[in-house]
Amino acid sequence: VYLLESLLPTVPQERKTAETIESVFAFAAMWAFGGPMIVDKSGDYRRRFSEDFAATFGAKFLAAATTSSSSSSNNKSDTAGTSNSETAVSAATTCFDYFFDAESNRHVHWQTRLKKHVPRPIGDGPGHVPFHSLFVETVDST
Repeated sequence: VYLLESLLPTVPQERKTAETIESVFAFAAMWAFGGPMIVDKSGDYRRRFSEDFAATFGAKFLAAATTSSSSSSNNKSDTAGTSNSETAVSAATTCFDYFFDAESNRHVHWQTRLKKHVPRPIGDGPGHVPFHSLFVETVDST
């Protein structure tokens, strides 16, 4: 409920259509019910949830996909509205790899939110960063 309440105000008033609100709701429900699923030696319950989610909501919510041919670490390939034959989806891709972007009104890969990592000198000298304060953003930390 809190995720849904926090996401709805981010949708501009002129874009608050039934389809957009449904997409925001599906994203919030996906994390509310699928987020707590675990991955352990007995099974990958998140992947199973993702497969069921995709079967239920179809390409409408998961049309954005990363292309396997792109080797860029800052992949901005969100191909909403394309068919599976037009884009190669990685076998490791799940519904949790995408977020709903209210500005573009589509699901976008989390990779697009990452900033390019700029290495900084580590140490105690001037212009150096203490080791304990280093943070490198990843898809899992955004």
